[in-house]
Amino acid sequence: MCSLGVNLTINFKKKMKKSKKIISYISIIFCMFIFTFNASISLEIIEKVKDNFKNIKDFQADMNLKIDISYLNAPEKSGKIYFKQPNRTKIDIDGFSMLPKQGTGNFINEILSKDITIIENGTENLGNVSTTKVKIIPNNPSEDIAIATMWIDSKNFNVLKSEIITKKSGSYTVIIDYKLINNIYLPGEVKIKFSVPEFSLPKTMTGDFKDDKSKSKSKDGKTEGLVVINYTNYIVNKGLNDNVFNK
Repeated sequence: MCSLGVNLTINFKKKMKKSKKIISYISIIFCMFIFTFNASISLEIIEKVKDNFKNIKDFQADMNLKIDISYLNAPEKSGKIYFKQPNRTKIDIDGFSMLPKQGTGNFINEILSKDITIIENGTENLGNVSTTKVKIIPNNPSEDIAIATMWIDSKNFNVLKSEIITKKSGSYTVIIDYKLINNIYLPGEVKIKFSVPEFSLPKTMTGDFKDDKSKSKSKDGKTEGLVVINYTNYIVNKGLNDNVFNK
């Protein structure tokens, strides 16, 4: 009788051990399924963002530029921007020839066109808009971008907000408010908040801007500031001549 009890106990333990292994395997398979499912959703969302961008064959627009850096007296600037697929951009502003590439909106497509790993990171409301939060990591270690986080409108698939951390060029937060023109979403206002290594602004960027000697530069080796760009009077997909970019 005692021997039978021992055998029953041993058999029970074996069955339990086998059951735990089966449960463990099922859990692993389930986790792999969830990861693959999320990756598939993320990839689908990214493809829809890229499709939105592909609808913009070319455009030109008026732009107004405001730069807010603590030690810089920077008057507002106005000019024009020209864009043509796949990546031709020209900024025409008197006394100002440099612009953070985040200001054109094309930077989103540049990031998404690289060899990247995409990780979905939940959902979040920006104002009254539901967004899907996605983290993007370049697979090429030579890329300056370490990681980018994008908040993508879950309905219209526009990137409403981006946080970009680079290895050498500082960090940027970009918020884009879109306009719907001819059924195409285009940037209406772009806000770029940046924190970059301390530097002397080149003449091509400062134009007639002047340092305010009464204001000190940052003490932690960083330059922080805000660029606000407004776009108006769009002309979209009218066949922009290549000569515009050669002038």
